[in-house]
Amino acid sequence: MYYFGFNVYFFLYIYTYIQVLLNSILGETMKGKVKRFDKDKGFGFIVGEDEKEYFFHFSELVMEGFKTISPDTEVEFETTETEKGLRANHVVALNKEEK
Repeated sequence: MYYFGFNVYFFLYIYTYIQVLLNSILGETMKGKVKRFDKDKGFGFIVGEDEKEYFFHFSELVMEGFKTISPDTEVEFETTETEKGLRANHVVALNKEEK
């Protein structure tokens, strides 16, 4: 799809990249709790302080080793709004999980 000779998807990609970059620069972080995480599928949901649900992929978990997280774990994360909905980036556990 082209608009004035430019690929529209390229502009959407640049817009999303700039949005993520600005969120990380401005430090828009939020705290919340993990609602659920499916380690087999590699994704989960966080309920933020604003009571909204944020999707996250296991690749966004900031930790060493096998990336998994338990429900009710308190986390801090950056928020991004995408075409598919709200997304959590750079998810960091605030309390250490007991093994």
